[in-house]
Amino acid sequence: MSLPESIRPYPVMRNPYARTELWKSQDDLQELINMSDEKWYPKTKYNIYNQADFVKEKDLTLHHEDRRI
Repeated sequence: MSLPESIRPYPVMRNPYARTELWKSQDDLQELINMSDEKWYPKTKYNIYNQADFVKEKDLTLHHEDRRI
C-alpha cells in the first residue's frame, strides 16, 4: 500500500528502492503458481475436494481413549 503524494506529511523523497508489491513467502508464491493448474488441489486432512487420488495421511500421534465414567 502506497502513501498518496497528496497526504505525504512533508517534502520527503520517496525511497527509490521501495516496491509497491507486498512481500510474499516462497510457499505463498508456489501456491499461486500451483493454482493455475486445473488438476491441483491443496493438501488437506480430509477429502473436501472429492478427489479420486486422495490419500489420507496417517496420524503418528498416540491416541488415548477417554475413560471418563
